[in-house]
Amino acid sequence: MSILQTPKLRLLILLPCLMMSGLTHAQTLTWDANTTTSGQPNGAGQWLAANQWWDGAANTAWVNGNIAQLGTTGSTLVSSNTITITGATPVTVGGVNFMGFAAAPGTGQQYSIAGATGGMLNFAAGGTINAADLSSTGSNFITFASTLLVTGNGLTIQKSGGTAQQFMRFDMVANPGLTGTLTIEGNNGGVFFRSAAPATFGNMSNVVVKTDSTFSVVSAAPGTYLMPISIAGSGGSGNYGAIRVDSSNITLAGAITMTADAAIQTNTGGVTGTVISGGISGGFNFTRFATGSGVGTLTFTSASTYTGSTTLGRLAAFAGGVTNLDFSAVTAPTDNILYNGVGTAGALTMIGGNNSSTVLQLTGKAGTINNQSFGNLSLNTAGTVGGSAVISLTSGAGGQMNLNLGTISRTGAASTLAIVAPATGTITTTQADGFLGPWATYRTASGAMTWAGVTSGVVGAFSSDLSYVTGSTISSLVGYSSASHLEVTDSSTGNVSVAAGSTNLSTLTMGDHCFDRVVDLAGQTLRLGSTDSTSVGGVLLASDAKNLTIGVVGSAGVLTSGGPNNTTAGQLYLTNGSTSSTLTVNSVIANNGAGV
Repeated sequence: MSILQTPKLRLLILLPCLMMSGLTHAQTLTWDANTTTSGQPNGAGQWLAANQWWDGAANTAWVNGNIAQLGTTGSTLVSSNTITITGATPVTVGGVNFMGFAAAPGTGQQYSIAGATGGMLNFAAGGTINAADLSSTGSNFITFASTLLVTGNGLTIQKSGGTAQQFMRFDMVANPGLTGTLTIEGNNGGVFFRSAAPATFGNMSNVVVKTDSTFSVVSAAPGTYLMPISIAGSGGSGNYGAIRVDSSNITLAGAITMTADAAIQTNTGGVTGTVISGGISGGFNFTRFATGSGVGTLTFTSASTYTGSTTLGRLAAFAGGVTNLDFSAVTAPTDNILYNGVGTAGALTMIGGNNSSTVLQLTGKAGTINNQSFGNLSLNTAGTVGGSAVISLTSGAGGQMNLNLGTISRTGAASTLAIVAPATGTITTTQADGFLGPWATYRTASGAMTWAGVTSGVVGAFSSDLSYVTGSTISSLVGYSSASHLEVTDSSTGNVSVAAGSTNLSTLTMGDHCFDRVVDLAGQTLRLGSTDSTSVGGVLLASDAKNLTIGVVGSAGVLTSGGPNNTTAGQLYLTNGSTSSTLTVNSVIANNGAGV
């Protein structure tokens, strides 16, 4: 029996030792630039130099495995503020805490950790980097310099408290020893976190971006980010997007998974050539927007299976950019790059950019019938400066490019829609047949432009229902009503005239491709959009028409828009679809009486 009891006795002796070792915790050491006990000021220095760290009682050398604290709350700003790790022996930390300054840091005053002659910062497994309010700004990031090498398995970036979004960057082009999951938490206002290159976190298994934070991707040359990324939110108070693309010609090849409603931003109109080849999934709503002029392109080249709505553009001072669904790509499906395999496609919202167009381009594949479906289309505008929405289809040689939409409506008063049809293919809609509105135009693949309308569920060119006859006043034309859409064609000649008082129409189209024409108001009023149901009127000069002038100088009259009386507000659209002819208005453009 004594032989069996001996292991039991040894086990009892070892257990207290194991329990005692579990009570050991990493200590926080605070950087002390002046190496004395009189305060722990900020400032430059060598990480591994003597007495650079304050342990709460005395200055000491760095001890691996502890937590590094840079600064103290409300500490004085200094320049420079770079701590350098020199030599091939790595510094191991449990985490790094960046404390808030007395004020926002200026250039050269921000925290920076650099390396020299092989300097390496190694994070213990599951290491954390914390940033406090006032530890950075959008111009002066907390910086892990390009000369530093970072290693570890699993890394979390987060706020330590407060409410303001903070800014951090890793400037090295590669960290081959950094593995596991990169998590960018969204607590306390979130963090805008920038990666200098695809290989900066290239060996990490995945990136997780939480609501209110941003993963900013950069590449000095065309680059491909291969890791899967899960995203949530639109980038916090700065509206930076859960992913912000800050360099041109970047491909996001890893699968993107939405864990909540999420947005991707391409920064400034100059950032272009963004490609999403890994697709986007998740049961949430997706938004793509841009800053600046919004001319940068973002192209989808493979199937995305998310099920929520799609929004191109963003309200306020943003743009929608150019979004291309490229069915000609090798990895693209035949049908539905977005909503691939989804039973009911989500709604599409297009928000015209801040003085720029939001464009949805569908590019077909040669010899292939391609189809893309969305739910209802809603149009809006960003801010007070209206931008247009453009839907453009290009069929591949010998193929078709088809688009299926639900209803088409406007939620923004200044919204406009320009539709460019494919050489082969159709755009279908569940919208009721008829005129869409003077805010919507339709251009064929050959360039002919008119108003847009719906016939038997197909979007196409709208045909006016009233033609001008030589020598007549508008209101005397056979079939005339205040809801008429009048077209001036080459079947008539001379000036277009009106009767005394006010003449009401829905729209006026100049379609005469032989002669210049004049609408002579003779001091009277032409009111467009003259139905209570719309009160939106317009004048269109068709793409192949000659010049049109409204009003003769000296008796130019009044051009207005609104309901059939003087109290209903309206909108007036003047559209020139020609590249060579001019639309001239001499008449006074006035409010509709007591309306607006």
